[in-house]
Amino acid sequence: MAIHALKTGVFPANIRRTLWQAVALLPGAYGLRDVADLDGRPGYAIGVPDHGVDDEILIDPADGAYLGERQFNATTGSVLVFSGMTYGVVGGQGVTPR
Repeated sequence: MAIHALKTGVFPANIRRTLWQAVALLPGAYGLRDVADLDGRPGYAIGVPDHGVDDEILIDPADGAYLGERQFNATTGSVLVFSGMTYGVVGGQGVTPR
C-alpha cells in the first residue's frame, strides 16, 4: 500500500521518508545505490524478494520521490516489469513539465 501511495506524488518529504523506511524493514528487503531509472537518472532501489521474483522500487536520493519500479526473475535475471515516473509542476493543463 505504501508504494501505491508514493506513486501519487502528493506526499511531503517527511511522509515519503517514513514510508520508504517502512518498506526497507520488510523481511528480506535490500538496498542498492546508483540504480538507473528508465531516463538514466541514478536512484536508490529498495528490493524485496518474493518466491523467485524481486520487486524493486526506485527512489530519487535527493528528495525521496518515487522514480519507478522494476520486477525481475531472481534466478535468470529476466526483467518482467520496468516503469518510470517523472513529476513536475506547470501553470496550466496541457503544459509538459521540464
